[in-house]
Amino acid sequence: MSTSKSEQSYTAQGLISNPPLRSDGRSLLDYRPICMSTGVYPQANGSAKVECGGSEVVVGVMCEIDHEGNEDHSFSANGRIKCNVLCTPSAYPAHSPPALDDLSYDLSVILSDVYSDPGLLPSNLVVVPGRKSWTIHIDALVTADGGNLLDVLFLAVRAALWNCRVPSTKNIEYKGSSQLGNESAFVTQHRTSHAADFEIKDFWEDGESLANRETFPIAITLNLLSSIHFLDATHLESMAAQSRLIFIYSFSQSTLEGNPTIRGIKYFGEAMPLKNVHTHMPVGQQTLLVLGGH
Repeated sequence: MSTSKSEQSYTAQGLISNPPLRSDGRSLLDYRPICMSTGVYPQANGSAKVECGGSEVVVGVMCEIDHEGNEDHSFSANGRIKCNVLCTPSAYPAHSPPALDDLSYDLSVILSDVYSDPGLLPSNLVVVPGRKSWTIHIDALVTADGGNLLDVLFLAVRAALWNCRVPSTKNIEYKGSSQLGNESAFVTQHRTSHAADFEIKDFWEDGESLANRETFPIAITLNLLSSIHFLDATHLESMAAQSRLIFIYSFSQSTLEGNPTIRGIKYFGEAMPLKNVHTHMPVGQQTLLVLGGH
């Protein structure tokens, strides 16, 4: 959606006025209503849809077995997370196909950079130690962008991962004929280090939650304008802002106790002194506590 300079100027004047004026009557630190649904794709291992204002993101999570000696030689014995974001033409009708591809790529990179942190890797992705593990594929679809997209994207990804179930497996250890006696040609064991293969215990959709899922991050975007900052910008407000400072936070435990961990900081816009970044951090932390409490 294109906006004129006069619209941006009018919006900016309202934001910096005393008291601040926003078109929907919110205060500077208020979010629009957030609607979240999980399990929206029954065929996925985990899924979620999050709507906030005019923004909507749908995420599906699939678990795929990765093995030693795979085609791209990228096997990780502890498992891995791969992220992909696709922006739909309906969300950006004014964008050309190359522009949509660039935007999708940029969002994929931001998400991948955060989830490449080893501290976010669930501990229950190992299937056959040293040989096979689960790869978690995160596919996010941006169906509408009404502003504050990164916050909505990270919230939808976290909800889908929270909803994800990793299929339960049992390992198979093959025995040679000299070892058999009256036994079967193979025996099943749980997490044995000598396992050669595995089988699914129950149904594919059954399984266990991802370990350490409390650590999956969310993003808090501070929109900066003159001497003020505000949250959850509409599309027009984001165009009026001079810059954006994005804090990506997570907790290290299931309860909202202690200080959150910063997983990343992104900045877009005019140059900012480093000391100003630290000035804004308490706002991001407080917002995280409010969102986490809901």
